[in-house]
This record gives sequence, structure tokens and C-alpha cells, in this order.
Amino acid sequence: MKVVFDVGKVLAHAHMQWKDALAASKLAHRESGLLQKYLYDLPEYLPYEGGQISQETYLSALVKEFGLKDLKEAKHLHESIIGDEYPGVAEIVQELNQKGISTATLSNNNPIHWAWFTESGNYPAIEGIQHLVASFHLGLFKPDPAIFPKFCDFLGWDKSELVFLDDSEKNIIAARNAGWVAHIITDDEPKATQIRRILNLN
Repeated sequence: MKVVFDVGKVLAHAHMQWKDALAASKLAHRESGLLQKYLYDLPEYLPYEGGQISQETYLSALVKEFGLKDLKEAKHLHESIIGDEYPGVAEIVQELNQKGISTATLSNNNPIHWAWFTESGNYPAIEGIQHLVASFHLGLFKPDPAIFPKFCDFLGWDKSELVFLDDSEKNIIAARNAGWVAHIITDDEPKATQIRRILNLN
């Protein structure tokens, strides 16, 4: 078995709607039709996470959409999307490592968040994972069906070995259609509890 984790809403908290990210940022902003919508409803969001547009193009879109002062404010808003690591998940990753079970991420993610997740020292679960792979590394984003075989080729892994954990039903369906064993992680109970049950960790 090899375990593949999504990051946001599986290992670490993330604000999924713009109103919540803006509240966390404490930035002054103007009204927008996106305030009550999801991050991915900004047309530039997923292309940035897929490495298909530049950081400046993405941040400029945030400035325009929410009436921010400059790219610095836009970067702060983007950084405010992510929160703390969930309790208990670092211990799970450590336990998997001790058992010799290979671990990886497959996360729709971008260079700004990725640097914070992997280099800040604030996310021991993520930093403990052996193979850190994000959508922008692959030039694709979930649930694009092409990302799943590309991930396997990227690591030289066979899909029959994988157990995939993600919070998005669309991503779970796409992964299963690609031949992966995939399980959804919900907000209904602690993330670590769900992960332990799925992976049969006592």
C-alpha cells in the first residue's frame, strides 16, 4: 500500500470561499459577486494551481476582483486561504513512515501555499510525507482525468498500490475512474479519526 493525501481539508484547514479568506486576511475590499462563491469560481484560480498562468497574472486578477491596493495585498489574501494543520495527522504520517509505507501528496496547490506548507516548519505532517507533489508540478489539476496517470508516471508508482484520500467528491470519482482506491474525507468528524479508520491504523 502507498498512501496519497490531498492537503487542504485533509491535512490542513483551508478556507474554501472568498468571504472566509477575506475575513481571515482582514483586508479592506469591495463587494464582488465572488464573495459568496468558492475559490475555484475565480477563473484564474485553477489555472494558477495547474501552473498554466503566472503568479503575477493570478494576483493581478485578485486585485481587480476585490479592489485591493496592490499585488502585495493580493498575496496576503492568497496566503490567508490556508490555516493550521489538523490535530493528529502528523502522528499518522509518522506512523506510516515507521511502518515503511510510502506516502505522497496529490494536491491542487500553488507555489505560494506550497512553500508555506513545506518550508515553514508549521506543518509536520506535510513535511513528513516522502513525495510532495502538487498540481503545478504536473501542469494539471484535479479532477482532470489525465492527472492521475501522470502522477503515477511522475513517481513510477502503479495505480493498484494506491489509497487516495481527498475531500472533494469530484476528485474521488475521477480517481476511482482512473482505477485508484479512493476515499472521501469529510467535515463530519475529526480528520485523523477518519484517516485512521480508512487505513486500519489502531
